[in-house]
Amino acid sequence: MRPPIHGYAPWDFMLAVDAVNYDVAQQLGVARRGTRIINLSSGINLLPPPAYLLDVGAAAINNEAFFHDYDGPAGHEMGRRGVVAYERGRSRGRSAISSKNVLVTTGASTALQAAAAVLRRRLGPGEVVVPAPTYPLAGEILFQAGFRIHEVFSGWSGTRWLPEVERVIAAFTPKTRILYVNQFNNPTGEIYSRGELRALVAACRDRKITLVVDRVSANLDFSDEVPDALAIAEEEEYLERSCLFSSLSKERCVPGLRIGWLIAGAALVTDTERVNGGPAPSSSSPSSAIAHVDLAIRLAAQACDAGGRLEQVAPAAAAAFLDPLEELACLFPAGVALMRAQYETALFRARVDGYLRWREELRQTLQANWASLVSRHPDTIRLGVRPRGGFNAFVRVPGLDRDDPLASTHRLFLETGLQILPAPSFGLTPTEWRRQGFWTRLSYAMPPSRWVEGLDRLNAWVEARTRSAGDQVEEDQPWSSPGPVEHAPAAKGRGGEQLQP
Repeated sequence: MRPPIHGYAPWDFMLAVDAVNYDVAQQLGVARRGTRIINLSSGINLLPPPAYLLDVGAAAINNEAFFHDYDGPAGHEMGRRGVVAYERGRSRGRSAISSKNVLVTTGASTALQAAAAVLRRRLGPGEVVVPAPTYPLAGEILFQAGFRIHEVFSGWSGTRWLPEVERVIAAFTPKTRILYVNQFNNPTGEIYSRGELRALVAACRDRKITLVVDRVSANLDFSDEVPDALAIAEEEEYLERSCLFSSLSKERCVPGLRIGWLIAGAALVTDTERVNGGPAPSSSSPSSAIAHVDLAIRLAAQACDAGGRLEQVAPAAAAAFLDPLEELACLFPAGVALMRAQYETALFRARVDGYLRWREELRQTLQANWASLVSRHPDTIRLGVRPRGGFNAFVRVPGLDRDDPLASTHRLFLETGLQILPAPSFGLTPTEWRRQGFWTRLSYAMPPSRWVEGLDRLNAWVEARTRSAGDQVEEDQPWSSPGPVEHAPAAKGRGGEQLQP
C-alpha cells in the first residue's frame, strides 16, 4: 500500500498510516481480540490535566458570557486580554502587544490556516523554508495555501537532528517568503537556542521573510529556559512580519478543549480575522476562560520559580489578569463576575500551588518514562538526541531498517495493537529516509505501566521478526537495505510539483 499523492508528501504519508491504524473498524478488530491498543506516537499528553482547568470550564459553560452569543472571528475579548497579560507579565513589561495583536480561535492549526491564506495573498507565490524533521501539518496547511515547501535536512549528526542555522539561512532564495520554526521541535524535542533564534529572526528581517513560529509545546521545558520568540521578534523590531502560534492542547493535556491563539502584527491579525470568520465565526468561548486562568497561574508559577513567595506572587498575577477585564463589566457583567470569582485570593493561591505540584508530578513521570526508554531495550530501540522539552523522542529501530515503513507500521498495529508514526511523516519521502534507517516518534507522556507495556510489546515484535529467517517484507516492491546511517542532502520543493503557485 502506498500513500496517496495529493499534497505535501509527509502529510500524505501520515494519512496513509492513519487510514489503517486509526480506522475504527480496524481498531475494533484489534480490541475484540482482547488486545489493548497503545499509542506510542500519539503526540499528545495522555496524563491527567490540572484539576482547575475542568473546574473553570464547567463554570464558564454555564455562564451566558461564554455561550450565549458568537464571540467573533477575533475570539473572545477576555481570552485575548489574557494572552496580552501573560506576555506582558513574562517580559516584565517590555512587550508592547495589545489585544489587537492577538487572535483567539479553535486551535493553533485553525489560526495557522487562516493566517496562511492571508500571507499567500500578501506575499504572492513562493517558498516556505522548513527545517526538517518536523510535524507535517504546518507544511500541509502552507502548501494548500499555495506555497511550495523547501525542506532543509541535515540528517542525524550523532548529536542533533535540527539543521544548523547557517544551513537554514543558506537555503533562503529570492523566492523564499516564509521561514517556519517549531519550538520545541516535533518529533525530536530539540530547540534552537536564543542566539540561534535571534540569528534566524535577523536573517528574516534583512530579507523581509515572514517568520512563523509554532510554540504549542513551549511551556513544556524541563531543563533550560526556552527562548522567548516573541521577545526576540519585538527586540529585533520584526513583529509586523512575525506570526507566533500557541495553544493549551499539548501543554495541559486537553486537545479536546479547542483553543489556540495567534500573536502577530495588528494589520495581519485584522486581515486574519476576516478569513477566520468563515471556519470559526466564534471561538470555543468557555476555553477562553480556561486559558485566561491558566495563563495567570502559569505566570505566577514562573515568578515562584524565580524565587518569589507564593503568598506574594499569586495576588500580583491575579491583579495583572483581572484588572484589564474590569472595563468589560458593562458588556459582560456575568462573565466578569465569574472571572472575579476565579481570582478570589485563597482559591487562586490554592490553584497555583496545585499547579506547581501537578507540574512536578508530570516532570517526574516523564523522567521515569525517559529512563525506561533509555534502559529497557537499548539494542532494539536506539536513542537519538535527548529532548530538551516536550514529551516526544525520535528513535531508531534498526531491526526494521530493511522494512517498508508504511507496511511495517500497519502490520505492527494489526498484530500487536501498537500505533507508531515513522519518520516519513516528518519530512522527506520514504525513499529519502532509506539512508537514515527506520526512525519513529515515540510520545512518552502516558502512565508508566502503559508505556513499559508498549515498549516491551514493540521489542518482542521486532525480535520475533529478526529471528524469523523466512519473513518477507510486505510491500509492492523490494525494499533495499538503507546501508549505513549517513547525512542526506537537503530536500527541495516537497509537494511543489503538484501545485504551481
